[in-house]
Amino acid sequence: MSIAMKSEPYAFAIAARIPPVHERAQPPPPAADDVGGRMLSSLMPSTQRTIMLTEIFPFLHPENVEPLLPARLRVLADDLEKILDCAALDESSLVDAPLLVDWRAVLTPLGLRLTGFAAGHPIHGNRSILTSQIWVADPDGRWIRTLSRFYKLGISAEGEFGEGRRQKGFRGSDRGPL
Repeated sequence: MSIAMKSEPYAFAIAARIPPVHERAQPPPPAADDVGGRMLSSLMPSTQRTIMLTEIFPFLHPENVEPLLPARLRVLADDLEKILDCAALDESSLVDAPLLVDWRAVLTPLGLRLTGFAAGHPIHGNRSILTSQIWVADPDGRWIRTLSRFYKLGISAEGEFGEGRRQKGFRGSDRGPL
């Protein structure tokens, strides 16, 4: 099986026989082997192959779950609870957070992420990065929480924070980064 990209971004076409929706939506015709409302033929294996999500997106396969993912999710859940309880993040939570500047949003099959230049990243140091998936963002545009960690947000690739973001659909303030 192959996956072919169409001209639209993020659109996939699967090279397999998938019947049109109007054909799939029709109930099967009554059959002579109908016993108590249950089709005997439905108990038989189908000859048409179903395409699994793991064939299209291999990262979903259980064998590809990273060993540290459960621990990362627990820390993320704890941080999300703190954010919900406080309704705002205290600055002590961001002391060790890397600063991300010249950033822009990137939509990937894994989710919404940011790319930009990170300063003080605990693994990558000072260089361009692609963050893990974003789980929550400060309405004032000062920080984000990804699957891995908090990031302080500096000036975006558009060269704006605060009022400029609000005009482009962002809910920012004129306070700038922490």
